Amino acid sequence: LYRTLQKTKVELSVSTNFSELEKAAEEDLSQAGFVPDYFSIRNAKDLQEATAEDTEWVILAAAFMGKTRLIDNLRVSNTSAR
Repeated sequence: LYRTLQKTKVELSVSTNFSELEKAAEEDLSQAGFVPDYFSIRNAKDLQEATAEDTEWVILAAAFMGKTRLIDNLRVSNTSAR
């Protein structure tokens, strides 16, 4: 789960197509044996939908591995918005 968060963080430096990044991350999780619950890129300040103009994002994720539900998040600075 954390590896997918890190991968998405890197991809955010070249693309702000949030829905495409979220879909790709869910596919990565599925291929790794997880059952994704959600994977979402949001504005870190208010958790509204992310925009390219936001200065900080947070990537939120939850997925099941068997009966265990894993939850994680990662804050990302948008250096191009400054």
